[in-house]
Amino acid sequence: MMRNAGFLGFVVMGAALFLAVAGCDREPVASSPETPEFVPPAESLLSDVMLPDQSSKKGKVQSIVGTIVQLVGPAGGKIKNGPIELDIPEGALDEWMLITVSLPAGGPLYGVFGPDGLEFNVPVTLSVDLDEVIVIGDEANLTWYWLDPATLSWVDIGATLEPTEHKLETEITHFSIYQPGGRAGW
Repeated sequence: MMRNAGFLGFVVMGAALFLAVAGCDREPVASSPETPEFVPPAESLLSDVMLPDQSSKKGKVQSIVGTIVQLVGPAGGKIKNGPIELDIPEGALDEWMLITVSLPAGGPLYGVFGPDGLEFNVPVTLSVDLDEVIVIGDEANLTWYWLDPATLSWVDIGATLEPTEHKLETEITHFSIYQPGGRAGW
């Protein structure tokens, strides 16, 4: 009887260790080719930054159409779905959360980030790799927009063009729908 209890304890400890190590992996835990739950009205989308056709040979196209889900905790982490990347710094979250990044199946590029409305303790960096998208117009005039759910209009939140890595970056304080695009009047 004592011998079985020792073996059972060993099995339980091994399973707990396996689950702890598997749960600490910072790689995406799921990928789905499904369309995001909320899709902005087509007439409201900006067409300055487009996802390339999957058959395109432009740049280093690695787009994943659909949703990436990743577990991120207080230590932070990076999440990449196609050309979109989130860099969540240490301290932005108080607890472990399942973070989602959903992209459309083509056309104008926008991202639906969740859980919707999540607010961060410190700003999170949102970026788009310009080598992985088709930019219409002058890259120097690109910015990031947030979709105001009350008015369904895009609000310019500003951006920085990072020339070394060829990325368009901004800082966000909450999750919603975001889209890179050209400033009005350019």
